[in-house]
Amino acid sequence: MNYRKKIKEEALLISLLILLFILSLMSPYQIKEYPYFVHWKTIAILAGLLLISTGLKESGLLHMFSEKILSHMNTERKLAFFLILLTAFFSSFLTNDVALFVVVPLTLGMQNLLNRDVSKLIIFEAISANVGSSLTPIGNPQNIFIWQKWGISFLSFIIKLFPLISILLPLLFMFTFISFKNTKLEKQRKQAHIEKFLAISSFLNNISYFPTN
Repeated sequence: MNYRKKIKEEALLISLLILLFILSLMSPYQIKEYPYFVHWKTIAILAGLLLISTGLKESGLLHMFSEKILSHMNTERKLAFFLILLTAFFSSFLTNDVALFVVVPLTLGMQNLLNRDVSKLIIFEAISANVGSSLTPIGNPQNIFIWQKWGISFLSFIIKLFPLISILLPLLFMFTFISFKNTKLEKQRKQAHIEKFLAISSFLNNISYFPTN
C-alpha cells in the first residue's frame, strides 16, 4: 500500500519521466546533450535557497516570528489577509521570488503552532506575489525588461500599471474572503529554542541572494 501512496504523491514526476523516456526513444542521439538543457546555475540557486529556508526553520527563528505574528491574529481570515498583503508589499520592492522566500518559510513556521495545513495559504501568497510584483519596475524580471525598453520614470511606470492593480487586488481580496473562514485560530504555545549560530548564518546567506542591481 505504501508504494501506491508514493506513486500517487509523485504522479507528476513519474509522468514526466515516462514522457522523457518516450522522447529519448524518438531521438536517442540527443541523450548526450540532455545535461546542457538544464540551467544548472538556477538549480544551484534554488537548492541554496531551499537549504537556507530549512536552516532558518530548524534554527527556531521562524518559530519565534510566527508566534509573534499569531499573537496579534485571532481568526483564519485575518491571518490570511495579513500574510497576503505582506507578500504583495514585499514583492513590489524585493521581486516576487525573494518575497516568497521570505514569507513562505514564515508561514511554514506557523504550521506547527496552528496544527493545520497551510498549503492553501501558500498558494494565495504565490498569487499575491504575482499581483504585487506587477506594480513596480523592479517587482519581477519581466517588468525590469519592459521598464528598460519603455524608457519612462519609476513613478510613471507605477501610475501606468496602477489601473491593473486596482482590478487584480480587489479580486484577490474577494477570493481570500471567500476561501478563508472567520473561524478562531487555535494556537499551541511551544517553547522555541533558537540555535543562534544556525539562525545568523542562514539569515546572512539569505541576504546574499537579494538582488543588488
